[in-house]
Amino acid sequence: MKKLFFMATCFALTQLSYAQSPVGQDVWIDIGESETVQLLDLDAGSFDSGATGTNVSWNFSDLPLDTDVCMYEAMPMNLSPFQDRYPNADMFYVCEISVGGTERAEVHTFYSKAGNTVSFEGTATISINVSEFDSIFLQYMNPLTFLQFPITYQDSYTDDYTGTLTTFADQNIVIEIEGTATSTVDSYGSLITPAGTFDDCLRIKRTEMETVMVQGIPVLTEQESHRYTWTSANENYLLLNMDSLVTKDFLGNTVATTYAGMYRSRGPSTSTFDVNKLIQDIKVFPNPIQNWVNIEFPSRINFPSEFIITDMQGKVFVHTNTNKSNRLQLDMSQFPQGTYILHFNIEGGRNKMSLPLFKM
Repeated sequence: MKKLFFMATCFALTQLSYAQSPVGQDVWIDIGESETVQLLDLDAGSFDSGATGTNVSWNFSDLPLDTDVCMYEAMPMNLSPFQDRYPNADMFYVCEISVGGTERAEVHTFYSKAGNTVSFEGTATISINVSEFDSIFLQYMNPLTFLQFPITYQDSYTDDYTGTLTTFADQNIVIEIEGTATSTVDSYGSLITPAGTFDDCLRIKRTEMETVMVQGIPVLTEQESHRYTWTSANENYLLLNMDSLVTKDFLGNTVATTYAGMYRSRGPSTSTFDVNKLIQDIKVFPNPIQNWVNIEFPSRINFPSEFIITDMQGKVFVHTNTNKSNRLQLDMSQFPQGTYILHFNIEGGRNKMSLPLFKM
């Protein structure tokens, strides 16, 4: 009997070891709240969702600090110019993005929130500075479940959805979409991004299998989308998204694979670290550089312990420890002309950052 009791106790403790703080509705931005995110253009080489399991450590500190920054601010639908097109939505976000070169577009994203579920109602993509840009409207008649609360490790839910993708050019083209999305909390652990280290995080994996049809005729047999989302009960909004989209032809052959992502610019709630603010406070001059470059750090930072300069292919030109001064000076007079990346650790190596240097 004692042996059975001991085995039962061990089993119970094993089950408890999988316990993880459930994420509730507070993680979602409500109307009037906002978060700033860094948008990412990823490729096959930089898309790696990391390990799966319990007590995982995901280190994405090397993700780029892109210049494409977007503030997500939840706004009520009465402020949207597209409220009639998305009658079931009760909030929307607007984000300005690059669509190539100097071309910019606004993406309006629409959500509804009812009870413990946030549903994705669609998007409207509108040109800012290119008149001939084709406006695109994604509308879900049967919306896609985006998040359900509370969620914790090993929770899973599946949702069917239908919608249309409408483009406006010389003539309207309406594409019908139907698919199934499965979301599973497959891991938990600690997440490191360029914004900082976040503990007690869940990773949600969502897989979508989608069929696309034009006037009832299948054009693509399948689009397979994988989204990995990291979130924490201790934090507001999503900490990191990484997406891959595989497009296949009617024979099932892969036509294209695209990657994208974003991470929250603000660091842990217990920290004052802010990637965007820190970039603004660091002074690199002159840049472009002819001979010498000066780098000044804000006095509020524990000074970087490691200092690396690479070219765009990753070749290391400088790798050294910095001295305890808030100013560094480097002779780049012998460097070939081109673009370089300045990498350094911040706050005892807990955070990493990168900045471009231009050698004339």
